[in-house]
Amino acid sequence: MPRALKFLLIAVIAVCILTAAGIGMFLLQFDASRYREDLTALVEQQTGREFSIQGDIYLAASLLPTLAVEQATLGNADWAREPVMLSVGRLETQIALLPLLHGEIAIRRIILLQPVVNLEIGEAGAGNWLFSAAGDDDGTQEPDRGEGLPAIDIRELQIEEATITYLGAGQDQPTVFRIDHLSAAPEGLGESLQVELTATFEDLPVSLSGTTGSLAQFTAGTPYPLSLAAKAGAAEGSIEGRIENPVGNDGN
Repeated sequence: MPRALKFLLIAVIAVCILTAAGIGMFLLQFDASRYREDLTALVEQQTGREFSIQGDIYLAASLLPTLAVEQATLGNADWAREPVMLSVGRLETQIALLPLLHGEIAIRRIILLQPVVNLEIGEAGAGNWLFSAAGDDDGTQEPDRGEGLPAIDIRELQIEEATITYLGAGQDQPTVFRIDHLSAAPEGLGESLQVELTATFEDLPVSLSGTTGSLAQFTAGTPYPLSLAAKAGAAEGSIEGRIENPVGNDGN
């Protein structure tokens, strides 16, 4: 091996070892709980909802910075029936650092354990998942579309043991959807996601497998492609096509 190449290889290895050691020392000394108040304030500012973390908050061991939060709750719209829109037993997020420099939040992976989500449509047809400025969330005004919020790109999602309730306008009892397992991970180098779901809908077993568009496409409100094989009880079928307006607020 040429001397120059040998020295270059040794230098690269040394830099990698020093970088890994530096990251390790940082993780050992980093106390994420010190930032509980800052994180709470940031979420409340961006959503206009009360947010709290009752459990621990810390960096988990991972090749990418992974923030773990336990026992967190996000308040509901003032007009909603339930006081809490979202609660989660444990949340893990892997965040890419470079996009933060451009005001973007690129979440490489997000894991939700035992989340409970209460979705509801207000009198004006607006969903409680569309956030408004603090003090303006009465369900009769046009919700904030997210103007001024940082761009968020979630690449991979995993949900375990979730309960989702949906209460439509004029509905007395919510529809209940329980997820045993949901995973959505990138398929190759493209935008599509490989999706696997096992769940129950009103006590009917449901499963889905196939591909969808990226989570960024969904939140952007652009046409969202679907190619899924579905089972509901003894019935089987497929879903092929796209959702034209996945985050529309018309209640449909």
